[in-house]
Amino acid sequence: MTKTTQLTAAAIVLSSTSFFTLAKSEGEHASVHTSQFKTVNAELNEALNTWQQSFNLPSLVIAVSIEGQTVFNQAVGLADIESGRAATIQTPYSVGSIAKSMTSLAMARLVEQNKLALHAPIEQYGSYQNDWQALTSYQLASHTAGIVHYNKARVEREFESVRDHWLPQQAFDVFADEPLAFKAGSDFQYSSSGYILLSDVLAKAANTPYLQLMRQEVFAPLKMQHTLFDSSLANSGEEAVYYAPVKFNEPDNKARQRDTAKRDRSFLFGGGGYQSTASDLVNMAWYMTQDDYLSDATRALLTTPVTLPDGKANPQNYGLGWRIHDMDVSQYIPGKPQQIIKGVHHGGTTANAANAYVLSFPEFGASIAYTTNSIPSSEDPQANLQVQMWLWLYRYVEALNLVNENKNAL
Repeated sequence: MTKTTQLTAAAIVLSSTSFFTLAKSEGEHASVHTSQFKTVNAELNEALNTWQQSFNLPSLVIAVSIEGQTVFNQAVGLADIESGRAATIQTPYSVGSIAKSMTSLAMARLVEQNKLALHAPIEQYGSYQNDWQALTSYQLASHTAGIVHYNKARVEREFESVRDHWLPQQAFDVFADEPLAFKAGSDFQYSSSGYILLSDVLAKAANTPYLQLMRQEVFAPLKMQHTLFDSSLANSGEEAVYYAPVKFNEPDNKARQRDTAKRDRSFLFGGGGYQSTASDLVNMAWYMTQDDYLSDATRALLTTPVTLPDGKANPQNYGLGWRIHDMDVSQYIPGKPQQIIKGVHHGGTTANAANAYVLSFPEFGASIAYTTNSIPSSEDPQANLQVQMWLWLYRYVEALNLVNENKNAL
């Protein structure tokens, strides 16, 4: 992130209210551990309620995982304003482009199983139109293939010709007639359509239908029990209802414009076709760091920004399915010594409907995620909910260090 987009709002809300405790294990060490996170959890709970109002959101869910344990998981607000249905920690939300992160993990697993070569032309795995055949999985996953991102055909498919899609090739016609924007590998252009194509390549390389592949290689091993493909069959009656963003502090909830019921996201597959929960997202961020899931070398491929021919990192610091940035704590929290923390993250937006974000500090085994059923908006142009996730995850890292120090002293 640039300084402007990374950490423009550094305010941290404090509270003494008790909220949540870790599950206790044996001995005095556990009580120290619980005590430290109990304080931060109470403060984040107050912030959660503040953000739901200040960012003008019908509902907001936040989860935090430390060393594989979900230490905070709370929902506030309404999943459906009209019926008064409350949001819960199990309410599924569209998570948009975080599907790319999920799909990159399936890709990484196939690499480790020697079923996929990242730099091999995709024609090695199946038959594709001429201008796609020489593209590689690496280029598709890093947005350097030149595939179009957004076009009129996508709008038509999402809002007008609404139907379920079960195989990625059923959505190829959305972008098949668009020429490549540049010579593959020469530039960067973010592309959800590129991930639709990648979804098909992975399925062919594994000789397994894409949706089955994702369950097998991602959702089951990473304990993502509430993550489902975003078809018409998913979570009927349980999914959050989505609302277009409205003016700040709109006094009448009924003035909100309910998102159209006529919408299809299944055609996006690995580009944006999933519903999930904040707790599933932090599970993903934690378990992908474990050596029994991916090797260090493969994980480094995903979480290293891809360089362009000029030797510089691409403009989004994008790796393979993840963005990677550094935070210098001292620049944003007065009185702190210089400390650079690497963050691995991805956001997802469903246009005029939903927003989600997941952030991990792999060095500390810490991750945070949120889901919501509108687009965060504020009268303060410097306010940014994703920025707050960086700051609050650092708060947990601080508490974690205190926990470890206290444990070592006992």
